[in-house]
Amino acid sequence: MKRLVFAIFLLAMAHLCVSATTKYALVIGIGPYPKESGWAEINGDKDVPVVVKMLRVNGFDSIYKLVNEKATKENIRKAMGNMAKRCKPGDKVYIHFSGHGQQVVDVHNDEPDDGMDEAWIPYDACARYVKGRYEGQNHILDDELYNWLTAISDKIGNKGRLTVAVDACHSGDISRGAEDDSLCVRGAFADGTRGIETVFRAVSSWLTSKDSPKPAAQRVVKWTAISACRPNETNREYKGGGSLTTALSILADQLGNMTAEEVRVKVRNLMKNTFNFGDHQLPQVNSEGKNKPFI
Repeated sequence: MKRLVFAIFLLAMAHLCVSATTKYALVIGIGPYPKESGWAEINGDKDVPVVVKMLRVNGFDSIYKLVNEKATKENIRKAMGNMAKRCKPGDKVYIHFSGHGQQVVDVHNDEPDDGMDEAWIPYDACARYVKGRYEGQNHILDDELYNWLTAISDKIGNKGRLTVAVDACHSGDISRGAEDDSLCVRGAFADGTRGIETVFRAVSSWLTSKDSPKPAAQRVVKWTAISACRPNETNREYKGGGSLTTALSILADQLGNMTAEEVRVKVRNLMKNTFNFGDHQLPQVNSEGKNKPFI
């Protein structure tokens, strides 16, 4: 009898341990940017309900959304910070950005290969530098993203999972690790898609010391990131939505049982064959281990 009671106790404790894990998500989507920003309208906001549905299928029970005018740099920064405060060891976190992306002239002197940082473009960022009016202060540089993501990763620990999906242009170096630069997750550029060819020439005066990360060669990546394409390719939209977002939604009921590499391969096949992109767009994955679960 005592053994039976003890066995029931162990099962109850195991159930509590499993149920204690929370799945958090932050979904960011921007479609109509302000006219004065210089950015063309895209369908990033339409990606949000698609991503939310995908996350619900995979058991995410705490989803925070920032859409259009709510998706400012400050609100994104606060949301990332709140995520780091709320989550606990072992939790799973998914972050999705659908919007414009842009290359920025390196302001930290830590990009020896191409001299460029990559940036997410929130609602309140402009496409071009205008001295005294807009000098890049609302761009979200890969350096800042690295710090924000590291804070979340450190909080959830080795037993947690952090996954970042970027359906934008120039999204790579946020996830660059020291060992394998070829696995950078990047976006692409092209007029009329989710970015422009114009390089933003930023200044560093608006950056503070807390924004400065370790040099790229010393960065340690503890998450999985997936991007729609390589840096020299066009990130196309598909049937009024993001190509990466659409592909992930098609795979929604499989994502919980696939590794990061398996997801990349299936997303690639969808883009090539179902979306008829051919060989013009190659999704990229960067992960601490390609055989790690995707989410």
